[in-house]
Amino acid sequence: MIPCDGFDATVTVSWEHNQLVQIWVRQSGDEGLAESYFGCDKAGSKNASWISLHTYQFLAYPATDCDASSRTSAIPLATAITEGRREVSPTTLSTEVPAMRPTQDARPTPVYPIVLTASTSNPTVPPASFTTSITISWQHNKLVQIWSRGTSEGLGEFFACGKSGAKLADWIEAKRYRFAAYPAKNCEVQGRTSVIPLASLIVEGHYGTAVPTLNDSTPCPTTPGPTPCPTAPIPCPA
Repeated sequence: MIPCDGFDATVTVSWEHNQLVQIWVRQSGDEGLAESYFGCDKAGSKNASWISLHTYQFLAYPATDCDASSRTSAIPLATAITEGRREVSPTTLSTEVPAMRPTQDARPTPVYPIVLTASTSNPTVPPASFTTSITISWQHNKLVQIWSRGTSEGLGEFFACGKSGAKLADWIEAKRYRFAAYPAKNCEVQGRTSVIPLASLIVEGHYGTAVPTLNDSTPCPTTPGPTPCPTAPIPCPA
Protein backbone atom coordinates (compact mmCIF):
# COMPACT_ATOMS: atom_id res chain seq x y z
CA MET A 1 0.00 0.00 0.00
CA ILE A 2 1.16 3.51 -0.83
CA PRO A 3 1.73 5.88 2.11
CA CYS A 4 -0.51 8.94 2.17
CA ASP A 5 2.52 11.24 1.78
CA GLY A 6 4.42 9.08 -0.73
CA PHE A 7 4.39 8.09 -4.39
CA ASP A 8 5.42 4.42 -4.27
CA ALA A 9 5.02 1.34 -2.10
CA THR A 10 7.03 -1.86 -1.70
CA VAL A 11 5.83 -5.42 -2.13
CA THR A 12 7.83 -8.60 -1.65
CA VAL A 13 7.46 -11.24 -4.36
CA SER A 14 8.32 -14.80 -3.29
CA TRP A 15 8.44 -17.98 -5.35
CA GLU A 16 9.45 -21.61 -5.02
CA HIS A 17 9.79 -24.35 -7.63
CA ASN A 18 11.74 -27.56 -8.25
CA GLN A 19 13.34 -26.10 -11.39
CA LEU A 20 14.73 -22.76 -12.49
CA VAL A 21 12.16 -20.05 -13.23
CA GLN A 22 12.31 -16.43 -14.32
CA ILE A 23 9.98 -13.83 -12.80
CA TRP A 24 8.66 -11.10 -15.07
CA VAL A 25 6.29 -8.21 -14.36
CA ARG A 26 3.93 -6.12 -16.42
CA GLN A 27 1.41 -3.39 -15.74
CA SER A 28 -2.09 -4.80 -16.22
CA GLY A 29 -4.70 -3.12 -18.35
CA ASP A 30 -2.54 -2.88 -21.47
CA GLU A 31 -1.91 -6.23 -23.15
CA GLY A 32 0.49 -4.59 -25.58
CA LEU A 33 2.76 -3.33 -22.80
CA ALA A 34 6.09 -5.16 -22.72
CA GLU A 35 6.99 -7.36 -19.75
CA SER A 36 10.07 -6.54 -17.67
CA TYR A 37 12.57 -8.99 -16.22
CA PHE A 38 12.34 -9.07 -12.41
CA GLY A 39 14.16 -12.08 -10.90
CA CYS A 40 15.39 -15.63 -11.39
CA ASP A 41 16.09 -18.76 -9.31
CA LYS A 42 14.44 -22.01 -8.22
CA ALA A 43 13.27 -20.19 -5.10
CA GLY A 44 13.67 -16.68 -3.87
CA SER A 45 12.25 -13.42 -2.59
CA LYS A 46 12.69 -9.91 -3.97
CA ASN A 47 11.32 -6.46 -3.16
CA ALA A 48 9.53 -4.34 -5.75
CA SER A 49 9.89 -0.81 -4.40
CA TRP A 50 8.24 0.98 -7.31
CA ILE A 51 4.57 0.03 -6.87
CA SER A 52 2.42 3.04 -7.77
CA LEU A 53 -1.32 3.50 -8.26
CA HIS A 54 -1.57 0.75 -10.86
CA THR A 55 -2.23 -2.98 -11.02
CA TYR A 56 0.81 -5.18 -11.59
CA GLN A 57 0.99 -8.80 -12.70
CA PHE A 58 3.99 -10.95 -11.77
CA LEU A 59 4.57 -14.05 -13.92
CA ALA A 60 6.82 -17.09 -13.43
CA TYR A 61 8.21 -18.70 -16.60
CA PRO A 62 10.34 -21.85 -17.11
CA ALA A 63 13.90 -21.07 -18.22
CA THR A 64 17.21 -22.75 -19.02
CA ASP A 65 19.23 -20.08 -17.19
CA CYS A 66 18.88 -16.56 -15.79
CA ASP A 67 19.64 -14.72 -19.02
CA ALA A 68 16.62 -12.66 -20.04
CA SER A 69 16.53 -14.39 -23.45
CA SER A 70 16.46 -17.91 -21.97
CA ARG A 71 12.74 -18.25 -21.27
CA THR A 72 11.56 -21.56 -22.72
CA SER A 73 7.85 -20.76 -22.92
CA ALA A 74 5.55 -17.81 -23.46
CA ILE A 75 3.00 -19.39 -21.12
CA PRO A 76 3.59 -18.66 -17.41
CA LEU A 77 3.61 -21.43 -14.82
CA ALA A 78 1.94 -19.13 -12.28
CA THR A 79 0.84 -15.52 -11.91
CA ALA A 80 0.16 -13.13 -9.04
CA ILE A 81 -1.46 -9.68 -9.06
CA THR A 82 -0.96 -6.73 -6.75
CA GLU A 83 -2.66 -3.34 -6.87
CA GLY A 84 -1.21 -0.12 -5.50
CA ARG A 85 -3.60 1.73 -3.15
CA ARG A 86 -3.45 4.73 -0.85
CA GLU A 87 -2.95 3.29 2.63
CA VAL A 88 -0.29 3.49 5.29
CA SER A 89 1.25 0.02 5.53
CA PRO A 90 2.99 -2.03 2.81
CA THR A 91 1.73 -5.41 1.72
CA THR A 92 3.51 -8.64 0.87
CA LEU A 93 2.71 -10.72 -2.20
CA SER A 94 3.62 -14.40 -2.21
CA THR A 95 2.92 -17.08 -4.77
CA GLU A 96 4.15 -20.65 -5.06
CA VAL A 97 4.96 -22.01 -8.50
CA PRO A 98 3.37 -25.46 -9.00
CA ALA A 99 5.44 -28.47 -10.03
CA MET A 100 5.59 -28.02 -13.82
CA ARG A 101 1.88 -27.37 -14.30
CA PRO A 102 -0.42 -24.53 -13.19
CA THR A 103 -3.03 -25.09 -10.50
CA GLN A 104 -6.46 -23.50 -10.34
CA ASP A 105 -5.19 -21.07 -7.70
CA ALA A 106 -2.21 -20.04 -9.80
CA ARG A 107 -4.00 -19.92 -13.14
CA PRO A 108 -7.77 -19.57 -12.71
CA THR A 109 -8.17 -19.23 -16.49
CA PRO A 110 -7.22 -22.45 -18.34
CA VAL A 111 -4.60 -22.06 -21.05
CA TYR A 112 -5.75 -22.95 -24.57
CA PRO A 113 -2.81 -24.54 -26.42
CA ILE A 114 -1.99 -23.23 -29.87
CA VAL A 115 -1.83 -25.63 -32.80
CA LEU A 116 0.54 -24.80 -35.68
CA THR A 117 1.03 -27.34 -38.47
CA ALA A 118 2.28 -27.68 -42.06
CA SER A 119 0.81 -29.96 -44.71
CA THR A 120 4.31 -31.43 -44.97
CA SER A 121 7.57 -30.56 -43.26
CA ASN A 122 9.71 -31.95 -46.11
CA PRO A 123 8.21 -30.71 -49.38
CA THR A 124 9.76 -31.76 -52.69
CA VAL A 125 10.67 -29.17 -55.31
CA PRO A 126 10.12 -30.70 -58.79
CA PRO A 127 13.30 -30.98 -60.94
CA ALA A 128 11.90 -28.64 -63.60
CA SER A 129 10.81 -26.00 -61.08
CA PHE A 130 12.32 -23.68 -58.51
CA THR A 131 9.52 -23.71 -55.90
CA THR A 132 6.77 -25.85 -54.43
CA SER A 133 3.72 -25.27 -52.19
CA ILE A 134 2.67 -26.17 -48.66
CA THR A 135 -0.27 -25.17 -46.47
CA ILE A 136 0.28 -23.67 -43.01
CA SER A 137 -2.62 -24.11 -40.55
CA TRP A 138 -3.10 -22.72 -37.05
CA GLN A 139 -5.71 -22.59 -34.27
CA HIS A 140 -5.83 -20.62 -31.03
CA ASN A 141 -8.38 -18.87 -28.82
CA LYS A 142 -6.73 -15.47 -29.26
CA LEU A 143 -5.42 -13.48 -32.18
CA VAL A 144 -2.00 -14.55 -33.45
CA GLN A 145 0.29 -13.49 -36.25
CA ILE A 146 2.20 -16.07 -38.32
CA TRP A 147 5.67 -15.07 -39.49
CA SER A 148 8.03 -16.90 -41.85
CA ARG A 149 11.78 -16.74 -42.06
CA GLY A 150 14.39 -18.40 -44.26
CA THR A 151 17.81 -19.45 -43.02
CA SER A 152 19.46 -16.44 -44.65
CA GLU A 153 16.84 -13.92 -43.53
CA GLY A 154 16.93 -11.73 -40.44
CA LEU A 155 13.63 -10.65 -38.91
CA GLY A 156 11.41 -12.65 -41.24
CA GLU A 157 8.23 -11.67 -43.02
CA PHE A 158 4.58 -11.32 -42.02
CA PHE A 159 2.67 -14.34 -43.40
CA ALA A 160 -0.84 -14.51 -41.94
CA CYS A 161 -3.05 -13.44 -39.03
CA GLY A 162 -6.16 -14.63 -37.19
CA LYS A 163 -7.36 -16.81 -34.34
CA SER A 164 -7.39 -19.76 -36.73
CA GLY A 165 -6.90 -20.33 -40.41
CA ALA A 166 -4.91 -21.92 -43.21
CA LYS A 167 -2.80 -20.29 -45.92
CA LEU A 168 -0.88 -21.53 -48.93
CA ALA A 169 2.85 -20.81 -49.12
CA ASP A 170 3.65 -21.32 -52.81
CA TRP A 171 7.20 -19.99 -52.68
CA ILE A 172 9.00 -22.80 -50.84
CA GLU A 173 12.49 -23.34 -52.30
CA ALA A 174 15.01 -26.08 -51.54
CA LYS A 175 16.05 -24.66 -48.16
CA ARG A 176 14.88 -24.41 -44.54
CA TYR A 177 12.10 -22.13 -43.31
CA ARG A 178 10.79 -21.37 -39.83
CA PHE A 179 7.12 -20.51 -39.30
CA ALA A 180 6.25 -19.01 -35.91
CA ALA A 181 3.01 -17.87 -34.24
CA TYR A 182 3.14 -14.73 -32.07
CA PRO A 183 0.51 -13.09 -29.85
CA ALA A 184 -0.86 -9.91 -31.39
CA LYS A 185 -3.32 -7.12 -30.64
CA ASN A 186 -4.29 -6.71 -34.31
CA CYS A 187 -3.30 -7.87 -37.79
CA GLU A 188 -1.08 -4.91 -38.58
CA VAL A 189 2.60 -5.73 -39.07
CA GLN A 190 3.39 -3.65 -35.97
CA GLY A 191 0.65 -5.36 -33.92
CA ARG A 192 2.81 -8.18 -32.59
CA THR A 193 2.96 -7.94 -28.78
CA SER A 194 5.90 -10.25 -28.09
CA VAL A 195 9.13 -11.41 -29.67
CA ILE A 196 8.64 -14.82 -28.04
CA PRO A 197 6.65 -17.21 -30.26
CA LEU A 198 3.78 -19.25 -28.89
CA ALA A 199 4.69 -22.07 -31.30
CA SER A 200 7.01 -22.65 -34.24
CA LEU A 201 7.83 -25.29 -36.83
CA ILE A 202 10.56 -25.98 -39.38
CA VAL A 203 9.91 -26.76 -43.04
CA GLU A 204 12.75 -27.90 -45.27
CA GLY A 205 12.32 -28.08 -49.03
CA HIS A 206 14.52 -30.37 -51.10
CA TYR A 207 14.91 -31.19 -54.78
CA GLY A 208 13.43 -34.36 -56.18
CA THR A 209 15.83 -36.61 -58.09
CA ALA A 210 15.31 -37.96 -61.60
CA VAL A 211 18.03 -39.99 -63.34
CA PRO A 212 17.47 -40.42 -67.09
CA THR A 213 18.05 -43.93 -68.39
CA LEU A 214 18.45 -45.47 -71.80
CA ASN A 215 15.78 -47.76 -73.18
CA ASP A 216 15.57 -50.03 -76.18
CA SER A 217 14.62 -47.19 -78.53
CA THR A 218 17.34 -44.82 -77.34
CA PRO A 219 20.42 -44.81 -79.57
CA CYS A 220 23.67 -45.53 -77.81
CA PRO A 221 25.82 -42.45 -77.13
CA THR A 222 28.82 -42.47 -79.44
CA THR A 223 32.37 -41.86 -78.29
CA PRO A 224 35.62 -41.80 -80.29
CA GLY A 225 37.12 -45.24 -80.80
CA PRO A 226 35.70 -48.72 -81.16
CA THR A 227 33.60 -48.68 -78.00
CA PRO A 228 30.86 -51.35 -78.21
CA CYS A 229 27.30 -50.40 -77.46
CA PRO A 230 26.17 -51.82 -74.09
CA THR A 231 23.36 -54.32 -74.16
CA ALA A 232 21.68 -53.15 -70.93
CA PRO A 233 20.19 -49.71 -70.30
CA ILE A 234 22.67 -47.36 -68.61
CA PRO A 235 22.40 -43.75 -67.43
CA CYS A 236 23.23 -41.24 -70.15
CA PRO A 237 26.65 -39.71 -69.55
CA ALA A 238 26.60 -36.13 -68.39
